[in-house]
Amino acid sequence: MTKIFIAGATGFLGSALARRLAEFEHEVYTIYRNGNRKDSKIFEVPFVCYENSSNSELSSRLGELGVEIIINCIGCTNVDYCEKNSKHAIYANIEIPKKLSAVANAIGSRLIHVSSDQVVGSDQPFASESVDCRPVNVYALTKLFGEFEVSKQCQRSLILRTNFFGTALGQEHTFCDWALRELKQGKPISGYTDVYFNPLFINNLIDAIIRLFDIEHRGILNLTASDRISKYQFLVLLAEYLNCDSSLVRQIEVREHYKTQRPKEMTLSNHLAESRYGICFSSIRNQIRDFKESSLNNT
Repeated sequence: MTKIFIAGATGFLGSALARRLAEFEHEVYTIYRNGNRKDSKIFEVPFVCYENSSNSELSSRLGELGVEIIINCIGCTNVDYCEKNSKHAIYANIEIPKKLSAVANAIGSRLIHVSSDQVVGSDQPFASESVDCRPVNVYALTKLFGEFEVSKQCQRSLILRTNFFGTALGQEHTFCDWALRELKQGKPISGYTDVYFNPLFINNLIDAIIRLFDIEHRGILNLTASDRISKYQFLVLLAEYLNCDSSLVRQIEVREHYKTQRPKEMTLSNHLAESRYGICFSSIRNQIRDFKESSLNNT
């Protein structure tokens, strides 16, 4: 049993990760806003506040608990919001990773920091971990600088570049939640024909993160599906697998929808994770199939 502190456990990934780790009998600590703790196997850390606590206070509290791994799932991820609210983006995507890195280093724990596929900004598909990054918006830039801080501050850091999908239990704010809600109501939705990515079903990403607990990789590691797909094609497959009318998915180019620039090629190579650690991911079609099976099991 490992003692784990999750920062950002009220978010999409953090909440799913906390539940999954509790199922594996790990000792999970986190902070819930407004006392919103619902799982008796997940422990709330008293009076720890990122805004008000010093590094030494947070280090002391997590050190007393014997935390072995800190997982940072905090992030300001709304691209357009980040563009207009750069101070908040800097705080969430740079300052918090910097603080958690210093804390992890002080108590000798590992830090697993969840980054983004958007930091790369490459024109070439399947970018490796060593590619020169060219972020094209404030969100990507702050996430990249967050990576720099983690690498600089924490000796035992693992930075995960990834993209993932799924539904948020009890909430409706994910990409899939929106798409499926609209499709089930017979409403048309738009998918970008010129934006490519290779996301993982969130449960498969979490299983990979758990495997990495026993692997002392330091630095950046890509965790992505084995192939690439446009966001339009992804929505068509999602509709087909979930028995929705795929003709409701309309083709659109990203420049027609957003003012904030976005990368068109976000695919990452998973060769390092596969060749060095045997962490293999199947195709995006299979990721969607796993999502469908999980959805059926939860109904």
